[in-house]
Order: sequence, then structure tokens, then C-alpha cells
Amino acid sequence: MKKIDLFLQTIIYKVIEDLSDASIHYLIHARYFFYDTQMNDYEPIHLNKDSIRRIELLNVGFKCKMMLDGKDKDDIFSIVIPFHLIRSISRFSRSEFKNQEMLFSKSLI
Repeated sequence: MKKIDLFLQTIIYKVIEDLSDASIHYLIHARYFFYDTQMNDYEPIHLNKDSIRRIELLNVGFKCKMMLDGKDKDDIFSIVIPFHLIRSISRFSRSEFKNQEMLFSKSLI
């Protein structure tokens, strides 16, 4: 059983809370599962009110139903992000990804 990082979980709860505000954006780098295939490297995931349709907390991570293309509201897919495979979480107050606030970062060593 993997250890739970309580600091990371606290940040994830804050991310979920902020999804109600369209002006707040998050960029998570993680090795997530996309169509049951794990990404080989730490890939970015952009989360905000307009990109997430549903988020579900799991024992070992969280699952998101997301929009693949912001213009096509019917094109929704799921990803699973295990907590232990999250490398970093940054918060931005605008979609231009300026004024980054690094909330979580772990060493890859």
C-alpha cells in the first residue's frame, strides 16, 4: 500500500473547491491513465471550470471527466491520476499561464 501524502491531498481538495471559479486554472504534471493506458512521462493536464465535467476522489487518486476540445461540448473523456504519480501542481489566475503559484512539487529522484 502506498503512503498517502496529506499535504498533496489538501491541495487536491483546494483544486476541487476552486473548480467553481472560471478565472482559476491549474496545471498538473502527472503520469496519468488515459483510455486505460498510462502515460510514459509526466504530462501536463489543464484543469479549470470549463474543462472539467466531473471529478471523483478515489482511495489512491482522482478521476476526471474532461473535455478534449473546449468548443465541442460532447467530446468528453476520462483520465485517472494516481496521487503518487503527481509531480507538480501549479495555480494560475488567468488562462495565459502567467503569475504561476507552485503549490506542490516533488523530486523525481
